[in-house]
Amino acid sequence: MMESCSFTSDEAYKKLIRNHGLTPLTYKDVGEDWEKNSKEWYHALIAIEDLPIVLTIPELKIYAWFRCKVVANDGSEAHLHWHGLVHFPTRKLQSWKQQARRVNVKFHSAKNTFKKIKCLDHAVGVLRYLACKDGQRAGRRDGDGLQTHPHTHYSRQPIDETHRHGRGKLCGEVREGISRGIANYINWQEKPNWNETALHDFDVCLCDRGKAGLAKKAAANE
Repeated sequence: MMESCSFTSDEAYKKLIRNHGLTPLTYKDVGEDWEKNSKEWYHALIAIEDLPIVLTIPELKIYAWFRCKVVANDGSEAHLHWHGLVHFPTRKLQSWKQQARRVNVKFHSAKNTFKKIKCLDHAVGVLRYLACKDGQRAGRRDGDGLQTHPHTHYSRQPIDETHRHGRGKLCGEVREGISRGIANYINWQEKPNWNETALHDFDVCLCDRGKAGLAKKAAANE
């Protein structure tokens, strides 16, 4: 049966995570899973009240995550939500949505989003983001092309505890560390244009760190 109580409190949230046996995965999991199936990977942004639905999706793999909230100047909190790097290894997100509708499983929030992961380098950027404790400034994008908002990250569960960091110069160092860790589990014979700190083909990849993405960003700034 689907849990129906509120998960906004720390105690209820932690109990939910424990009940589902959720633990962060590893560099090895990310690298080997990508090698097996590079499709249906997402950066999930889920309202906290809908998290129980996501955690009951059959066979969904969740690699790392955190909770997030907007904190106003007066200290009040709003927009409590959850971010995670997730993968549907044996089915498609769309097929799960269709099946959920047939059995009348519905999200409470219309703002839940599954952002498609374009490449393994993009996944590395999301993993770095999930390890950062600081929200971003409004109206800007960070080095991984992620839209910024005035929010706070907490209850972080990165794939390695050493990734925890605050926003600043450590972001780049943590990103490289994550990339190198995953690179140990990549079949390099099939990826001649990849390198340890850029896990994609720079010349053809359409992500924000590929040649096309960088050109688009430069044009937008002219």
